[in-house]
Amino acid sequence: MLKTLSFLTLCLLTAFRAQAVEVVDYPVYLGGAQSLKAVILPLKNDDSKALVQVSGVNHAVDRVVFLAEMQDRGQGSVAYRIAYDGQPRTLILKGMNWGNEYFQVFLPDTGRDGVNVGTVEQGETDPTREALVERYGLQNSEGIQKKLAQFNRDKHVKNTETMLSEKDSEASQACGSTIKTRIDWTSVNDGLLKDVSIGAYCSQVAGEMARICQYHPQFKADLAALQTVQCKFGEVLKLRRQGNEITFMTAKDAANQSDFVNAYLRNF
Repeated sequence: MLKTLSFLTLCLLTAFRAQAVEVVDYPVYLGGAQSLKAVILPLKNDDSKALVQVSGVNHAVDRVVFLAEMQDRGQGSVAYRIAYDGQPRTLILKGMNWGNEYFQVFLPDTGRDGVNVGTVEQGETDPTREALVERYGLQNSEGIQKKLAQFNRDKHVKNTETMLSEKDSEASQACGSTIKTRIDWTSVNDGLLKDVSIGAYCSQVAGEMARICQYHPQFKADLAALQTVQCKFGEVLKLRRQGNEITFMTAKDAANQSDFVNAYLRNF
């Protein structure tokens, strides 16, 4: 048993050494409203990277130590960017305003503006320089940062479906019918899902239905017969009706899509 424990300890120490990073002597400690805290610890031999941690938040990044890329934004501003959900995200921003330095924390996927924080003295519960490096090594060996960096397709699909449901409800209420938009997800690769709002594209038929039924009631009876919208991404913009179903092929770079959909719906 003792041999096994010793072996595991040796493996962990070896992993930590392999993942070790050389950092400067003094971290920058930041504090904000309520329990929000952050730490910045630049690397010693690479002025383009730093270990960063945000804590005191109900978020997946809480107490995770990231090796952040430092992006020069000009005029003394620096963005500390991490890999999150398949894309680079600014976690902490250091800016300059009339010669005064300020910091903001941005929590991914919250849709909120940056939260202001300021430099503070190291508190009793704040991690030391050595503790930050050790935590980074341990979390890195467990794959925590890697997991957060991976694109979460299921989450984006779910969010898109929720958005479509809301738009469908608006159209159903306005037109006095029940309309359901479905997406052909085989036509949406991860790159497209990252780059554009799939919900905004595929909800255009329901959105224009709601608008027409509200402001042009003479079309309401015709539109009320529609029950399903099948949305698919392609190279060109197309609309086709078959019975109570509309097939909508949308394209990322097609212009004036809402006008195209509106004109089609008003000319059944």
